[in-house]
Amino acid sequence: MAWNDEEYDTAPDPDKSGNRDFLPEGKGKYQITAITFPANGKTGNPIVKFFLMGVDPENKGCEGVKSCFTENAQNLGFLKSDIATCGITLAKLSDIEARTKEFVGLVLDCNVVHRTLDSGKTVENVYFNSLVERRELTA
Repeated sequence: MAWNDEEYDTAPDPDKSGNRDFLPEGKGKYQITAITFPANGKTGNPIVKFFLMGVDPENKGCEGVKSCFTENAQNLGFLKSDIATCGITLAKLSDIEARTKEFVGLVLDCNVVHRTLDSGKTVENVYFNSLVERRELTA
């Protein structure tokens, strides 16, 4: 097999260029496959990242990420609402790390919206509408 190392080296990094595949716009059912807590590069505050996989026929196999920032009261209110939609109550936000297994496998009815910022960059918002069920993850 011939590897195209030269083009690979000069290809844009999707994370830096902002180019990546988005989830299909509209309603769909998505399963949480993982949850991580990387630090925000600008503030150091954690970002809650829900990794999602489409499970309904229209979106089956589509993968995406819902990122929830923890920078201010408004961000935390949105995150608290998302956690409640998952059917989970936390006494304090820091408890989320110890309880990640409770999120993995949840299937949620979501709405995905794409919008273009004034800068021309397209962003994706994923809204958790309701909890559908818990499923075991399949390979």
